[in-house]
Amino acid sequence: MKTEWTEDDLEIEKLSAAPSDDFECPRQEQTEYFVKHAWADHQQQSISVTYVLRFKGQLVGYVTLTMDEIPLAKLERPEGVAFSRLPAVKLAQMGVHKDFNGNGFGPELVTFAVLTALELREKIGCRYVTLDANGDLVEWYKKQGFVLNDKDNEASSSLKPRSL
Repeated sequence: MKTEWTEDDLEIEKLSAAPSDDFECPRQEQTEYFVKHAWADHQQQSISVTYVLRFKGQLVGYVTLTMDEIPLAKLERPEGVAFSRLPAVKLAQMGVHKDFNGNGFGPELVTFAVLTALELREKIGCRYVTLDANGDLVEWYKKQGFVLNDKDNEASSSLKPRSL
């Protein structure tokens, strides 16, 4: 179902309680992470922060962010950089409710992740946004500005960080 919306219809906020189990993404692993792990990782473990996207008050998606670093062996060393690793924000998890999939909410969540990284760049330093993608999602993430990481020897779905 195609949903018409404007920026005024959307709100992104930190997850404030354990999500209910009626949220369902097209991919089981996205649903399972959000319903079973997001709150504990966010509130109890302090290893990530999950944000929820609401459309006219209704929960339509989420994005989980955490810190990351990139060994310079996987990237070309930028001129003048003395560090062996560069700071990044990792888009660790993301999902859109199955009833709202294909309405542009995913790109909105990616934009939020990038804007958050840009804010951090001003406060503590951040050079990239990283993620690991399932192989069938690589093309979608390429459309969001990410590129394959040719210097990474890991799975073929590894994406080069999105530079800020």
